[in-house]
Amino acid sequence: MGLHTWFYKEKELYEEYVALNDKLYAYEINEIYLDDIEILQINHRIDEISKINDCRYHDLFRTHKRNSDGTYTNDVIYSKNECFKWLKDNREFVSYKNTVFDSEEEERELKRTSYKVLNKFWNEYPNGVIAFG
Repeated sequence: MGLHTWFYKEKELYEEYVALNDKLYAYEINEIYLDDIEILQINHRIDEISKINDCRYHDLFRTHKRNSDGTYTNDVIYSKNECFKWLKDNREFVSYKNTVFDSEEEERELKRTSYKVLNKFWNEYPNGVIAFG
């Protein structure tokens, strides 16, 4: 079925979340040193951001798009216009199905519904973000 779509309310919080996770990863692979207090503070902030930035939208579509090295895409969508352009440009990699058993007709209806909900998301959170994972 592909990668899940994750929706976030605010771009700035999403970028802070990613930067903090990157910092923890750099520590885990011994690129940087962090003491126990710093690790605790970073994890606390990550938890805070997760609670603040999470929203009720999820999996309005999925993608099986891959990077040139074969790994799943690391694309991130930052606006309503970018979202609908991304969906159009990557339509061969996008699915709207809830299960692999959904018919083409069911998927067309799910796509229509997803587009309505995507519009609602972007109207509610114009500085939102859609990421895949």
